[in-house]
Amino acid sequence: MAQKISEILDRSDLVKDVNDKKPETGPARIVADIGRLKNEVRWQARYSLEQGLRETIDCSEKDV
Repeated sequence: MAQKISEILDRSDLVKDVNDKKPETGPARIVADIGRLKNEVRWQARYSLEQGLRETIDCSEKDV
């Protein structure tokens, strides 16, 4: 998420790549499964991640 935000802001210098480091404990990665939401209640995303982030950033820049 931080990587995507830094790309949108054209500030990749703000994010340090830590992919080569292993966590000391716990899972290396946690991924959400929205299958039940889609199947049981017919949920559907209105925005892509990038579109939602862009709109949020645009909104917050107007407030500054």
